[in-house]
Amino acid sequence: MQEKIEKLYLQVMQHIREDIAARRPEYLDSERTLQDKLNMSRTTIRRACRELEREKLITPIHGKGYMVNYPGDIAGKIRGRFGLIAHPVIGEYETRVQNALIGYLYRSGLRPLMVVCDPCFEPPHEKIAVMLSECDGVFIGSGLGKIQKTGYLEQNLHRLVGIPYRLPGLDCSYIMPDLEEGFYEMTSHLIRMGHRRIALLASSSERRDGYCRAFRRHRRKVAPELMVPCGGYRHEGYRVMGELLASGREFTAVICQNDPCALGVIERCFKEGIRVPDQLSVAGADNVLSSELYPVPLTTVGIDIDKICREALELLMRCIRGGAPAGNRFLSPNLVFRESIKEL
Repeated sequence: MQEKIEKLYLQVMQHIREDIAARRPEYLDSERTLQDKLNMSRTTIRRACRELEREKLITPIHGKGYMVNYPGDIAGKIRGRFGLIAHPVIGEYETRVQNALIGYLYRSGLRPLMVVCDPCFEPPHEKIAVMLSECDGVFIGSGLGKIQKTGYLEQNLHRLVGIPYRLPGLDCSYIMPDLEEGFYEMTSHLIRMGHRRIALLASSSERRDGYCRAFRRHRRKVAPELMVPCGGYRHEGYRVMGELLASGREFTAVICQNDPCALGVIERCFKEGIRVPDQLSVAGADNVLSSELYPVPLTTVGIDIDKICREALELLMRCIRGGAPAGNRFLSPNLVFRESIKEL
């Protein structure tokens, strides 16, 4: 009986290899489809897939199935090791994405290699080059600044993907939230709630563009004096909110660069005796854990962290297999409504 089982899983492996050669699919058929097509048990199908996974012919993508690697093409053979390089000091959102990505790689049967790089002490481009010599591909986190272009990196752009933002200085693929769409949706929601004087404390062009587009869509005039540059740290939100209040400008809602900035704004409101949301509505972005646990739970622009990890791995695999950057991906955000905003 054992010998018969051995032969069955070998037959499945042979069928999958021939199917890959004939159709060149991006993903294998589902286990259920293979069961029905080959009239084999689920145990036999899974054993065949595990063996092909060990050979690096296929790679499991959590939630999607097995992606075909096509060893021997321009991308070369996939070994299963993927690197992640990150700045030692990053925000709560970036940390959450980073940790989720490492966990996702483990769950997908891959071997992640985590490296920290401080641009003040070592050039990121050299660190990335070392990682490329040891890994199939490398995910590059935020905070590393503008990365110097070198001939080696230019030749290996197909093995690099930025997460969760674009990379200054490199033309490789990246994956990030669609911030313009997220701020458009949040601003539109506040306008529909009756707010007309909405302040924006943000520095990025995507956030400003989404904010302005919402006002145009609802045929409302933007108040340029309420668009104030602000970084993404709590102390910056606290400081800029104090300056905005001191200016005497009228507003009923504030949308912030991110959640830490918004929490700093709320703390300044506490200090000034302003009740949130009774007197002022406040919204952030990124949906970090502290935004939900704050005394006034924060309404925010959220993103599916599991999805960004899944899409990032798929994007990097596509780049490696194709031998060139495979474009960029912008993930649609979702609004997370809590107690920090109120209808007028």
